[in-house]
Amino acid sequence: MVEIIDGQATDVRETHGWQGEFPFFLVIEPQDQSFGNIGIDLDEPGWVDRNKHVMRAPGTWILYHKESSRPLFCVIVEEGDQPFFVKHHVGNLMAGSEVIAVGIGKKTVKGEAVNLWLLPNGVVCGGDDVDVVASRILGG
Repeated sequence: MVEIIDGQATDVRETHGWQGEFPFFLVIEPQDQSFGNIGIDLDEPGWVDRNKHVMRAPGTWILYHKESSRPLFCVIVEEGDQPFFVKHHVGNLMAGSEVIAVGIGKKTVKGEAVNLWLLPNGVVCGGDDVDVVASRILGG
């Protein structure tokens, strides 16, 4: 499967060799295509350090599902933005349970946070809504 974002092709068929059980991978499509598009296995230790050259570069971050190679959502990174990938834990201490949301987002140059979250039940939400939705999943 080839996804085309901003006219650049990213081949996401090559899914052999993934590390660990985490079901997602990240593709960073830098605006400067000197290094091409970068596929990142989020289970692989040291992925941030190996990709420092694009971690804050303008471009597009796309979170993919490993098994299907389907894109889930993307964030456009402008000059000065601080993009990120994160696992967000929401727990119920009394019940001893938690929900882990997976997210990508950015802090804009103006200081605004943009967050997209995927919850384990397939729900996608934005911003701080993740805490409310995850608490509901936990029965809170």
